[in-house]
Amino acid sequence: MRLEQLTYFKKLAEVGSITEASRQLYISQQALSVAIKKLENELHVSLFLRTSRGVELTSSGEYLLAEVTKILDKLEDITLHFLVQNKEEICLKIGAVPVVVRHLLPKSISYFYKNLPNVQLDISTMSSSMIIDQLKNSSLDLGFFSMLFINEENDFREKIALPFTPIMHLSFSVVVCKKHPLNKYTALSFEQLAAYPAILLTLDENLDDYLPYRILRYYGIDSVIYSDNEMLYNQLLEDGLGYALYTQISTAPFYNLGTSLIAHPLKDKIFSSIGYIQNLDSVEKMSYIKLFCEHIS
Repeated sequence: MRLEQLTYFKKLAEVGSITEASRQLYISQQALSVAIKKLENELHVSLFLRTSRGVELTSSGEYLLAEVTKILDKLEDITLHFLVQNKEEICLKIGAVPVVVRHLLPKSISYFYKNLPNVQLDISTMSSSMIIDQLKNSSLDLGFFSMLFINEENDFREKIALPFTPIMHLSFSVVVCKKHPLNKYTALSFEQLAAYPAILLTLDENLDDYLPYRILRYYGIDSVIYSDNEMLYNQLLEDGLGYALYTQISTAPFYNLGTSLIAHPLKDKIFSSIGYIQNLDSVEKMSYIKLFCEHIS
C-alpha cells in the first residue's frame, strides 16, 4: 500500500462520489478509479459498493477507513512532535489575496498559534502580481492567489514559472432578485447579462485580482455599479438594479440569498482555482509550509 492510495481512499470514503473526490484531489476520475482498484486487488477485498448515488463503503472499507484515519493522524502527530522540539524561532513569510486571507487561512493560523508558538506567521495581503514577484526574488516563502479559467483558458496575465498547487475550485453563479427580468431564465449567458448592469462589491479588493471584475472585463461588459458598502450592495440587488457574480466564498455576504435573491448557473464554463506557490529555496521551512497548507479549510 502506498500513502497516496490511502489518501485517495480516505477522500473517496468521505465524499462518496468519484466525481467529487477526483475534483477535490485534482486528479482525473480514471486515475482515482485505477488507484482504488489497485488497492482493492492488493488487499483482495471490495472497499466500495457502486450505487446510483455514488459509492458506499463495504464492511471491509469501513474497517480500512478507521485504520487509515489513525495512520494519517499519526503521521501528522510525528511531524508535529519533531517540529515542536525545535525551539528555534522560525518566520514564515506568506502573501495572499484578500479573499484567501479572509476565508481560507484562519484555521491554519489558529493551528500554528496553538501548536507551534515559536513560528512567527508574517502574513501580508497583496495582489497576485506582487505575490509572484516576491516569490521570484525569495521575499516570500508561500503565496496564495486565484487563477481564473474561462472556457478552459486561463486568463492570468503572467506565466508562472513555479508549480501552482490548487486547493479549491470555485464555480460562479449569477444572483438576481425575484423580480429581475433575468430571473425567468434557468441558466444565463453573458450575451443575456450584457443587457443589464453588473453590481460589484469592491471593499478592499484590488480590481485586477477581483474575479467578478476580471470576468466582466473578459466579456467586454462595462455597465457596472460599484459599491464599497455591503448593505447598499444587497439593497441594490434586492431592488433589481443589477446582477451579481457569486461563488461559495464570495466577498459579498448575500443576506437574503434563497428568499428575495436567487442564484442561477452560468452557461459558460467559468471557475476559479485557488491555490498556492511555495518558494523551493525555503528548504529548511518545508515541513512548516506543508503543515500550514494541510490545515487550510
